[in-house]
Amino acid sequence: MENVIIEKASCAYEPELFKSSFGFKGRKLTGVWQTAVKLSSGDAVGIGLGVESVLWSDGTVFARYGEDKANELMFSVTEYAVKISVGRSIKSPDELTKSIIDDCKLYADSICDMNVSKTFVLNALVPLDFAVWQLFVRLGKIADFDSIYMGVARQSKLANIPLITYGTPISDVKKMADGGVPIFKIKLGSDPVGDGDPEKMLEWDKKRALDIHNALRDLKT
Repeated sequence: MENVIIEKASCAYEPELFKSSFGFKGRKLTGVWQTAVKLSSGDAVGIGLGVESVLWSDGTVFARYGEDKANELMFSVTEYAVKISVGRSIKSPDELTKSIIDDCKLYADSICDMNVSKTFVLNALVPLDFAVWQLFVRLGKIADFDSIYMGVARQSKLANIPLITYGTPISDVKKMADGGVPIFKIKLGSDPVGDGDPEKMLEWDKKRALDIHNALRDLKT
């Protein structure tokens, strides 16, 4: 396939609130920004979706600016990436991210007034990367998912490892274990009273781990 020129690009977001706060790294999230990017080349359109996770990608940005402002800053990086993608000629989907990542990193450092992690920028570029892959698929008239990566074998099984956050009830953990789940990913680092005291955080973590252990200790996998 010949090089693809990105002729048009746009992006948008929609906040999605959680039913309950999601805690990790000693902080809590009340929701996420669902993001979308649209790329066009001729009559072909690629639409990519993403989820912003500032706390996961750069906890320092989250701590300095708070949840709402941090999300706004990350989406600004997405907007900038979309803007500088227009008019680019690329020969493969992965070439787009590689060609703009350095510019986006400089832009993110500037608007955040700090040296952000590369992961922060890459998180902002997820919907753009998704969109360009979809655009190439449609231009190449690829009919099924497996044909995107010709010659790469797919796994026959997937592992289910549920995420246990600070607010997940022990009864829910027990229910999942009774249903056959053998491995859990347990979030530690809770700040129980919000004062950043490491001793209080450690004591909370110890109790949490012990409560889960006691609930599951007699089960066999």
